[in-house]
Amino acid sequence: MLPWLKEWKKNCGFRVFSINNESRELNDYRIKKFSLHQLFDGFFSSCHVGMRKPDPGIFQLAIGITQVRPEECVYFDDRLMLVEAAKKLGICSFHHQDFKITRKNIINLKKQKLK
Repeated sequence: MLPWLKEWKKNCGFRVFSINNESRELNDYRIKKFSLHQLFDGFFSSCHVGMRKPDPGIFQLAIGITQVRPEECVYFDDRLMLVEAAKKLGICSFHHQDFKITRKNIINLKKQKLK
């Protein structure tokens, strides 16, 4: 999935951010190991912001810093509980279950943006 997402990001027209619950060591390791700067424009990592999902504060912090409204955001997570937490804030949210479905959802987002 990562190679496809990195290629998609090159011309997608979206800013993409990560909101994650990770320790500093794991966060730094994953960003470097998987070259995540090629995909994400920024990272809202619990180890740096002092909050963890599903705390609404971490989503609100990301919304505030990126200067967007909740309805302008799209959130993907493999944990349904976290998807529901984002939805409660008015964020369009998708439960990631497999690459095929998530890719289709991402492609559809681009099509909707072009309308």
